[in-house]
Amino acid sequence: MKITKILSLLICMMLILILGACGGKNDYGLVEVDKEKEIVSLLDSKETRGVRYVYFGRPTCPECKIFQPKLEEVLDSKKIKVLYFNTDTFKESDTFFKTVSMFNVSSVPSLVRIENGKVQKVLLYEKDKSKIDSFMD
Repeated sequence: MKITKILSLLICMMLILILGACGGKNDYGLVEVDKEKEIVSLLDSKETRGVRYVYFGRPTCPECKIFQPKLEEVLDSKKIKVLYFNTDTFKESDTFFKTVSMFNVSSVPSLVRIENGKVQKVLLYEKDKSKIDSFMD
């Protein structure tokens, strides 16, 4: 009887551990930036290899509310991580305008492609999900 209880308890604990591990965070999707330097550091070609993306937007922007869900669908299908720079969060920063100009951003929503530490191209507000998808190829 004791062995049955111990085995049942062990099985329950194993299931909890397995389910907990499966329910972890994704390594893709939008990841909100806490500090401006997180995205500025992407422009260092010595540190940044490959392709990275930064999405400039804000929750109070009507166009962003249309663009962002489409972007998130593309990210889920391609399993891509994009840093999200919420301009409402940083608009009072002393370096805000310098930061957005470094990424050639003139309006939101904007999606910036960075390759090996250099801004390669910027996608301005786009309603067509297929164009967002092809921008990220």
